[in-house]
Amino acid sequence: MLNVNLAGADWRIWDLHAEGFAVRRIAAMTGATDDKVRSVVTGVWHDEKLAAREAKRKSAA
Repeated sequence: MLNVNLAGADWRIWDLHAEGFAVRRIAAMTGATDDKVRSVVTGVWHDEKLAAREAKRKSAA
């Protein structure tokens, strides 16, 4: 489950990434730069990792 609120182009980028498309292909499909695609993907990974750590911490308490 995605714990990050994405909208518009960022959601489309994440959705295409989840479907297995490569960064360069996603950039071509959305009109974004490769750096923008990487930023969205790594941002979601980071936020999900933090949310998982927090959930683990809360369940251990």
